[in-house]
Amino acid sequence: MTPYDGKTVLSCRNVSKSYGSRQILKDIGMEMCEGAVLGLLGPNGAGKTSFMKSILGLVYPDAGEISVFGHDISSKREQALEKVGAIVEAPVFPGYLTAYENLKYLSSLTCRIPKTKIMDTLELVGLKDVADRKVESFSFGMKQRLGIAQSLLPDSKFLILDEPTNGLDPHGIAGMRKLLRRLSEELKVSIMVSSHLLHEIEHICTHIVIIHHGAKILDASAAELSRMNETVAVTVRKIHSPLLREFQGFLSEQVLEDDEEFSILKYSIAPGQIPELVKKSVESGAEVYAVNHHKMNLEDIFIDMTSSGEKNACIDSF
Repeated sequence: MTPYDGKTVLSCRNVSKSYGSRQILKDIGMEMCEGAVLGLLGPNGAGKTSFMKSILGLVYPDAGEISVFGHDISSKREQALEKVGAIVEAPVFPGYLTAYENLKYLSSLTCRIPKTKIMDTLELVGLKDVADRKVESFSFGMKQRLGIAQSLLPDSKFLILDEPTNGLDPHGIAGMRKLLRRLSEELKVSIMVSSHLLHEIEHICTHIVIIHHGAKILDASAAELSRMNETVAVTVRKIHSPLLREFQGFLSEQVLEDDEEFSILKYSIAPGQIPELVKKSVESGAEVYAVNHHKMNLEDIFIDMTSSGEKNACIDSF
């Protein structure tokens, strides 16, 4: 596995964890670099939250190594987490305190933070105008944003967010997407986010990791994932399909239609190669009836890899 570009924020090697006879994490290895927005995906019970808690030192792995900003989480936890903020499950705040009072109190447990810094952080998450309102009057989305404000104090450079869009309406989801993009692009905050909203993950993340049954089954950048899952399907008469089977070695599979009159040959090629494919097909004497370009989205990939009977091979594009 090749690390992402930039300074390494997180490094995990052979991380495993069991509860009794049940193995929750299985030999997970990955790296995450500065400025990355990593989507951590997996079905319910796959091990995502346990993995996040292991990074935060809330769960101790049975084997393996985890380092954050170059510090081992087991021996130098304080240094490792000095610039790490997290929301694991829904944030909870005393409702009788205002937004500002909550952040002032919670931050005072570790260090003193000037009022200007707290107000700047509230402004960043869109809560400055309600800083003096009691949290009991906040919507769920506002509480989520207050949780992110808390995780950013005093000066976090790596956020770990477990389902930050859970329970939000479409406006809240769009607002959260905008906030995470701003944190990444403007403030250069590295973010690990888990979510079941794959469309949102596809829009904001630079890298994707999928965990299934405690094991990592995919680790790729968004750009690599896009290139990996493009196919072109060419429909020809069945009698002509042998002519096209070896086109530049890109043929991935052949599917016969029910009437057995036509063959659909699928090629793993980029869209820019379609004209050459069509030209070669015609020159070979094949009668081409249709050419279709298909690009799998993240939901297609996720379902394909985590459905029953999934492939056992781990896909690691690095």
